[in-house]
This record gives sequence, C-alpha cells and structure tokens, in this order.
Amino acid sequence: MNTDNIKIPENLMNNVEKKLRKHVKDKKKKIYKRIIAAVLSLAIILPASAYAYDKYYKDIIFEQEIDLARQNNNITKVNKVFKYKNIEFNFKEIIADETGIEIIYDVSDPRYSIATFSLSLRDAEGNSKEREWKVGYTMPQSNPENNEKMVYINTNGDAINYMKNNPVTLNIHKISYDNSNDKIKLTKNNKYEVDWNLKMKVPIQRVETIPINKEYKTDVGTLKLKSLKKGALKSIILYDINLNPSVKDVMMVQPLFSIRLDKEYTSNLDRAIERDFERSYCNFGNSEEFRSIYYENINEIGIRLVGLRVEYSFFEPKKYKVNEDKLPMEFDFNGENFKIISVEDKKDHKQYTVEYQKENRIYNKFEVSFGGGGRFEYEKVTFKDQAHRDKIYKSLSKKVPNLDSIYDPYIPGIHIGIDTGVVEQKANAQDKNRTEFEIEYATRTFLYDTDEVIIKP
Repeated sequence: MNTDNIKIPENLMNNVEKKLRKHVKDKKKKIYKRIIAAVLSLAIILPASAYAYDKYYKDIIFEQEIDLARQNNNITKVNKVFKYKNIEFNFKEIIADETGIEIIYDVSDPRYSIATFSLSLRDAEGNSKEREWKVGYTMPQSNPENNEKMVYINTNGDAINYMKNNPVTLNIHKISYDNSNDKIKLTKNNKYEVDWNLKMKVPIQRVETIPINKEYKTDVGTLKLKSLKKGALKSIILYDINLNPSVKDVMMVQPLFSIRLDKEYTSNLDRAIERDFERSYCNFGNSEEFRSIYYENINEIGIRLVGLRVEYSFFEPKKYKVNEDKLPMEFDFNGENFKIISVEDKKDHKQYTVEYQKENRIYNKFEVSFGGGGRFEYEKVTFKDQAHRDKIYKSLSKKVPNLDSIYDPYIPGIHIGIDTGVVEQKANAQDKNRTEFEIEYATRTFLYDTDEVIIKP
C-alpha cells in the first residue's frame, strides 16, 4: 500500500487519452469511460507504467464504448449543429437506458466543451411536465487530438417512464473554454452563456434487474445488498443501510466493494473520480456502479464487502477555546488528541497550524474550523485497531488482487485512503478576534473480510 515513490508524468492525461483512442480504433476492445460524482477529493495515486495507466483507466468509466452500441443498433443518430462564434458543436449520437442518457458530440475546437446543462421533460405542446433534470456531468477533455466529448445525464424512474413515450429537450446553458495551454491568457472568464435547445425522442433500452438480498452487519448498522442492475451504460449495485440507534450524526455511508467479473477484478466507481470534469449537479444514492457488462457474456459476478467509508456531520458540533498566549495547546476529540501549535497574523485573517497525531488514530480526518477554510496535509497513519486492520488486509490481499485500488481510490485534491489521514491543517480565521473553533465534520474508515456473494447473470 506504499505509494511514496510513485512519480506521475505531467502529460499523464494526454498520454492516457491518446492510448485509449488508439486502443479502441485498432483493437475495438471494450473501453469504458464513465465517472460518478464524488463527495470528497482525493490525491492522485496512479500506477507508474503505461500498461498500468491503460488498465487503470479502463476501470474508471466515463463513456460506454460507442462502437459496440453502433454494432448492436443501440444508438440514436442526432446530427444537430450549434455554433458559438466560429466554433461548431455537432451533436452526433445518443445512447440511453433506464439508468441514464449519454450524448456524444464533436467540437471543432477541442478547447471548448459543454459546461452546464439540464434536461426538460415536456409534452407535445411544449408544456413542462416535470422540473428540469440536472443530474449528471460532462467530459470536457481538451486533448488537441480528440474532438469527441460527451454529456451524461442520470435519470430516475419517473423521468424514464416519461421519456419512453415523449420527446425531451436538452438545454445547454454554458460552454467552457480551457485556456491552460494558451501562452497568453486573454481573459479569466472561461465560461460563456448560450441558449441551445436540442429536442429529441430517445429510445430507452431496458435494464435487467437481478435480486441479491444479502445482509452484512457493520460497525454503524446493517448493510443490505438488494439487487444488481445490468444496463447498456453501466452496471449498478443497489443497497440499503439501516443505522444502529446508537450511531449519531452520520451524513453518508459508502461501502467499498470488491467486484469480480469471471476472473477479472474491476473497481467500484461511485468514489471514482473526476479529473477535469464539469459537474452540473451531484446525486448520491444508495448505489455502487461499475462498468457495463451489457454486451459481454459474463458467467459469474462476485461481490465482496471489504470496507466502509463513513462521513459524519455533527448537528451539535463540539466547541473549543484557544488562547494564543498558551500555544501550543492540546485538545481531545472523541478520544483522539490534536494540537494547535502556532498562529500567524496575516493581512486579512489569522492562520492557525493544527497538528494531528500519526498513531493511535480513530478518524482519518476531522476538521478544526474557525469559519475561514484552510488546507490539509495527508500522510500514512496508524489506528488504535491497527493490528485488526493489518490482519484483515493480509487476508483480503490474497483474495482481491486490486485491493489497493479499492482502499486507495484516485479522487483528486485530498487523499483519504484506508490508511491515510490528515496530519497537519492550516485553519483560517477571518475574524481576527475569534478564539472559538468547532469540529463539524469527520471521516472514518472500517475494514471487513466477508464472504463473496456469487451472482449468475
């Protein structure tokens, strides 16, 4: 689980995109590229070889391979062009199933892409039948060799039922311009308002639902696996979590699953990750997603619970007082010690340096808040139950080849893997006279060694 020596090339994204496109065109193997919203941002932890990049990237899905949909006549032609100045956006094709809609488009200048959008459900007379649907994301990659991009829209049952018999309208509100490679930055504003409306009738492919009905007892409650949905765009595991009455202030429980497709192990993807993706809206439900097996002949699917990531939001946060004249000061949060070691007087705020212990941890992260934000440093840490965690990891690593990618997923910006935690924080106080701080949020992880659930699709 050591990632200290990994070096990430500066041109990683361009190299990965180039390899993926060549792979699809030359060999027409299944490459899946769809990404789901994340609540947290995690630091980049990627394999170091070109082969590993390719295999890793296939597990982070942001687009179902279009060639397969074309071969199976599961695609709808659009061919509608919109223009912004001299830039053309050509909407080409749509794939849709009961989980969502994927709209493929080309743009004449790949530095431009769709930024924000919504989906209007309207009747034949143009009257709105439901509020605008804004759940989804776009893929605004700026690779100069690739003009093809996509918009993905999550949908629910009501929207799907409406779309089966009625046209819908894709409303494009803003486009964005990536000026990161421009030698001269002419403007800071890189989003431009447009009013584009694409009305379409979309054939909806059915999703097969396979019941599971498996329960796990966890530290925070009972996790029940309900069913597996097989769609053309993605595969979805649906689950419920019933919290124990003694568990308070839980904002989100995120299961970590090992997913086996015959002999191949793939990553669960709800945590997975955005690179340079625009997100119109984030939707978090009790589901875990992995690549579509719609076109594959999979004989056996194995699902194993290997952990939980639990997010806490404290309704009545603990409050503390700090005295600058007595620094460093030590505090306790639910049995875990931390220190405020210094304060620096900035021009328009004060900045406190907070130090968290690296051993005997309970939480991967909790945040000292003076109301002004801040930044965090992450390192590998050990926990009070480290012997138990090591035992589970040793056992699971023999059963789950991609265990590290599940425990330490790539989500940019912050790294809260299973064995990493915040070790230092710079906490800002906009009010220089403020001496009180709170702890409002925390993150904790749990490891489990459970039996594999076998599904015969």
